[in-house]
Amino acid sequence: TVETILKSEYKNIEIIVINDGSTDNSDSKMKKLVGEWKRETKNTPNSISLKYFYKENGGKGRALNYGLTKAKGDLIISIDADCSLTPQSIGNFVKPFADPSVCAAVGNVKIGNLDTVVGVVQYLEFLFSFYFKKAESVMGTIYIIGGAAGAFRRELFDELGKYNHSNITEDIELSVRIQHAGRKVVYVDDALVY
Repeated sequence: TVETILKSEYKNIEIIVINDGSTDNSDSKMKKLVGEWKRETKNTPNSISLKYFYKENGGKGRALNYGLTKAKGDLIISIDADCSLTPQSIGNFVKPFADPSVCAAVGNVKIGNLDTVVGVVQYLEFLFSFYFKKAESVMGTIYIIGGAAGAFRRELFDELGKYNHSNITEDIELSVRIQHAGRKVVYVDDALVY
């Protein structure tokens, strides 16, 4: 995920990686990646910063909220750790925010692994949801800003609160609060997340 973001054509990026108490080797892999990135960019002007934080396991909602405390940007993009992006994805996420009435955007999640039965089932699910998201966007009724591919104005969290960490579907709960507040959410079909 991080390696694909580092290849982004959009360069004004602060990457915040939160490891929520993982017991696999992701901690050492991330520390190595951050070290390599710092060495590679040490003497070059770079507008992509990479920060990594390891915290005690507390669930996705708490991890997302911790990331919000570390991020400094005006736009926050949430990407799941099992995803990859195209070089254009971040820039495409940013485009709709030129409209000051847009407060959140939903990316186009596509299934990258079709080698398993689960992958094929997910592909079918996301194929149908693509058409629903497009229709919902036209009608102004987007229901879910999925955690795998959602973008938000920072001020939204200041006004409506952060992720509800006691809810196992923190992305849906936040989406409902955004809809209840009457905020504009758009679907960005070229903000691809695999």
